[in-house]
Amino acid sequence: MSKEDKTTDFKNQNNDASSETRSSTGTICLKIVRFTFSTAGLFLINFAYLILGAYIFEYLEKFNEEQECFEGAENYARAQNATMVLMLDVANKISSYDLLQTEGGDKVIEESYRKVLKSFSMAVLDVNYNVSKDCTKLGQPGGPQYAWTWAGALSFSMTIITTIGYGVIAPKTPWGRMVCVAYTIIGLPIMFICLAGIGDVLADIFRFSYAILCCCGCCQSKPKKKKDADMISLNVWKTDAHGNTSIGYNDEDESDDEECEGEDAIITVPLTISLIVLFSFLFLGAALFYVWENFPFVDSFYFCFITFSTIGFGDFAPGTENLDNANSQAQMIVTGVYQILGMAMVSMCFQLMQDEIVAKVNWLLQKCKPKGKSSKTSANKTEGEESTLVAAHPTVISNSEKV
Repeated sequence: MSKEDKTTDFKNQNNDASSETRSSTGTICLKIVRFTFSTAGLFLINFAYLILGAYIFEYLEKFNEEQECFEGAENYARAQNATMVLMLDVANKISSYDLLQTEGGDKVIEESYRKVLKSFSMAVLDVNYNVSKDCTKLGQPGGPQYAWTWAGALSFSMTIITTIGYGVIAPKTPWGRMVCVAYTIIGLPIMFICLAGIGDVLADIFRFSYAILCCCGCCQSKPKKKKDADMISLNVWKTDAHGNTSIGYNDEDESDDEECEGEDAIITVPLTISLIVLFSFLFLGAALFYVWENFPFVDSFYFCFITFSTIGFGDFAPGTENLDNANSQAQMIVTGVYQILGMAMVSMCFQLMQDEIVAKVNWLLQKCKPKGKSSKTSANKTEGEESTLVAAHPTVISNSEKV
């Protein structure tokens, strides 16, 4: 073998190896893309996105929360000192004018103190400071806890990309607000696609389970009728385009089987069952928050419905007062998972109810359709088949008439 042939073989081998490498790489990339846009892949992407958002918002807002605490304490002390000055001024006026001994002086003293207390209360409301909150012990064991903990930031991230938006905590720094806008724009469509996918999967599983448990015997195939010589009158002579004749059996049984298969393929869940599943999940969440958050049961049920419907008034919110231990933070994470599953469950139930309503409307339309046209068409079709049969096999028809 010459050197040129060896060089050519070597190049061909390299080309084959490179083409195989490219094909394997393309297959791997295709598998990665398919998994990424599957329901499981989107769920993992949302989970990682929520964790990333928790770290980002905790980093951006935690230091600002500490600064606001000290600024609020200073403003509260300033308002308290101003109130003390006003009270001393009222006391000096009482002693100077001897208001205690003057007729109607007690009313003047009471009115003066009321004005001082009113100004103090307005100042405290403007400061928005919790007196029982010691800023020097913020985040320490035994002291007040940050609102922007990792669990709190995770809960905030979940509320904005699910459009629940309780409003219990919100970013107050310029960077936090800008990141919140960008985070929502990216995460909102991913979350909605994920919830729609989870709802579709749950709906398919529920339809399958309903078909097995409730419809297992309603669409069994009918036994085929025995065809013998006595049923020759039910046979139909058929002629193809080439003039060849053959006997075909009546396909009534086959049409019945096909109808049965069609009925088995299209399965709709009754509205009552969908509502029972939805309210059962709501009652489960109500019992959960009744135990964990000490909400009244009615308020817990109300909170679950407001959450799953993404209304999110914010009058009730989980984990806003007790996040100082690992158990409470774990409860916050479980609550977030439950809320996402609840929204997917609502999507599933709404889809099942929509399918049932569409099926009922189609059924009513079929019932209301006029039957005169269809019967006339079938009668014309029968007459045409009989004329074809007589024209093709007049001998058979005449023998049958003689019999």
